[in-house]
Amino acid sequence: TAATRTTATRTNMAATLSVTCDQVRNCMLSSWYTRLRGCTIASRVVPLPEEFVRYLLDDGTLLLPETADPSRATFENVAEADSDTHHDGVQWDDDEAAHELPSFPELQARIDTLIQDLGGAVLPKLNWSAPHDATWIAPTGSLRCTDAGDVFLLIKSSDLITHDLTSAFQHCSDAETPAYPGPFELVLRSWKNLFPSFEFRCFVRDNVLIGISQRDPTCCHQGLAPQLEDIKEDIFDFFDDRIAGQFPDASYVFDVYRESKGKVLLLDFGPFGLMTDPGLFAWPELIGPLPLHGEAGDSEGTAATEAVPIDQLCYDDVPVRIVSQAGTFQPQQRAANSLPHDVVELAGGNLDMLTQLYSQGRLGEFYRPGHDNSDSENESDNDGATNE
Repeated sequence: TAATRTTATRTNMAATLSVTCDQVRNCMLSSWYTRLRGCTIASRVVPLPEEFVRYLLDDGTLLLPETADPSRATFENVAEADSDTHHDGVQWDDDEAAHELPSFPELQARIDTLIQDLGGAVLPKLNWSAPHDATWIAPTGSLRCTDAGDVFLLIKSSDLITHDLTSAFQHCSDAETPAYPGPFELVLRSWKNLFPSFEFRCFVRDNVLIGISQRDPTCCHQGLAPQLEDIKEDIFDFFDDRIAGQFPDASYVFDVYRESKGKVLLLDFGPFGLMTDPGLFAWPELIGPLPLHGEAGDSEGTAATEAVPIDQLCYDDVPVRIVSQAGTFQPQQRAANSLPHDVVELAGGNLDMLTQLYSQGRLGEFYRPGHDNSDSENESDNDGATNE
């Protein structure tokens, strides 16, 4: 039956795209940085002590370490704030109300020193993920950190970081149950103002570059279309000169930043599997017959009518996909995860509306006194697509 064939197809695809724990580990920055440091962003790796990992995983009250920047009143002195045992008419036990502030002075000093070594500002991440979903809580509204307090605030508030700590090997074919993805490390990357329109995701299958996608599927960047051939040429040259033969797996995904003609920077690696976002491609395409076809901006594409052996794939056979028309972009995958619960409740749970407003930088409208939230969806629909 059709249902049986669909199930079989999905099972085959999952088997084809299965990855091992070692393949996931190979994508950690510490696994490849030494070999490729000349073509990527300056970075430092800090091993995380077990007590700090336990602090990150603690589901209790969100407290910054006591040595963190005291100007962050949102999380400072929670123990003092809780010392008033009468709140909303409830009598709290003194022992339950007292909170011991965590303390990691050596780790904080190490982070502060490395931030200065990297120019005074960094982007933090753990073994695999950056806390993109927690930028709403940062004073800057971004991942830019200038001291250890900034770093602690972001990584403690992020579900993506929690996923790294608990579930990084969840879908690996050889993972034990439960799979422990440690030891863990904090990565500090020198801060650079990167424009999403210059980021591209590249797919390598059996050591052959088979497709290039705009990394940010949420916007139409008008300046990309005239540069497609130059972009493709630069990324191919970069792959041939710097990446090919330097990564231990035959199939993988890598992200680059193409700033200008002939200037390409390596950002990161990812497994060639379902846990990695395929950008403007679809995974059935990426494991199907080659070459990949489809108009630029078409996230579905169509498989080639006549398959070409992968070792005979030529430069002209490799597509570069971008969002070619405003209004055809895909929703931002992480936007819904980046919203505080009170904002979601205030909007009546309308995540589609909130996601669009978040992408347009208009989330603050929900906090304006007298604002009628019921009209926000219509207002955002009329505004159309805007670039971040």
